[in-house]
Amino acid sequence: MVDCTKLSSIIGSSIKNAWIGVGSFLVIDFSSVDRHNSGSSIWAYLCDWALTIDGVEVLSSDSRSDSDKLRQLDGLELLSCVLVDHEEFHLDFSENVRLEVWENKELYGVNAEALKIYQNGAYTTSIVF
Repeated sequence: MVDCTKLSSIIGSSIKNAWIGVGSFLVIDFSSVDRHNSGSSIWAYLCDWALTIDGVEVLSSDSRSDSDKLRQLDGLELLSCVLVDHEEFHLDFSENVRLEVWENKELYGVNAEALKIYQNGAYTTSIVF
């Protein structure tokens, strides 16, 4: 079951950088709200995802050709994590931007790690379907 509370320390943080990794992996780095740490990151790992702006899909795990759209995310604040059902959740950002994340059992199996969460450069936990 998706546990959105694992993102509680990142809610309210602003995006510092977002980039596409290998394959369909998406990494979002957040600025630190505390001068004593280096910030947090989330890694969309074993999942499908779509980035929407004003409800319109602009980038997804299947169509990554226009990754320049990720620059539009810089400075946006993570507002919430919303559980849609046991196979989908959304990360809502300021400026009406949303990252929709859903399970792909055929490709990744059951109980896949959807997001890996890092703080101060070290892995801390995962959100699992």
